[in-house]
Amino acid sequence: MPRGLILLLVLGVGVSIAVQPAINSQLSRHTGALGAAFVSLGGSALAVALLLVASGNVSRLAGVGDVSPVYLTGGLMGAFNVTVSLFAISRIGAGGVVAVSITSQLIVAATLDHFGLLGLERTELTPATVLGFVLLVAGVVLVTAR
Repeated sequence: MPRGLILLLVLGVGVSIAVQPAINSQLSRHTGALGAAFVSLGGSALAVALLLVASGNVSRLAGVGDVSPVYLTGGLMGAFNVTVSLFAISRIGAGGVVAVSITSQLIVAATLDHFGLLGLERTELTPATVLGFVLLVAGVVLVTAR
C-alpha cells in the first residue's frame, strides 16, 4: 500500500477517534451507555467480519490458538475505550475525551518503544520528547478545566 494512502487512512482514524465518542453519546440517549457500547462494538465486529470474509482471510483465524493470551486482549481494550468514553463525554466533553486519550496514547506508546515491550523495537526517549509529554499533560489540564 502506498505511503500516501496509509497516511490518509490514519488521518481518517484520527477523525473517527474524535467523532466516535460524540456519535456514541447521542446513541446512548436512546439505548443507554452500555447499549450504545454494545451497538457500536457490534457494528465494529460485523464490519471486520465482512472484511475478513471479503478478503478471503477467514482461514487465518486458525492461528489464534498459537498466540499469547496477552495478544487476545485487544477486543477487551476496545470495549473499555468505547464504554469509558461514553461515560466520560458528558463530564469532560468530546475535546476532553480526545485530549486525554491522545495524550495517554502517546505517552504509553513511547514507553512501549523505549523499553521494547510487546515485541517493539527499542527507541530511546529524548529530553525533547519528555518535554513534549509535559506540555501535552498541561494541555489536557487546560482542555478539561471547567
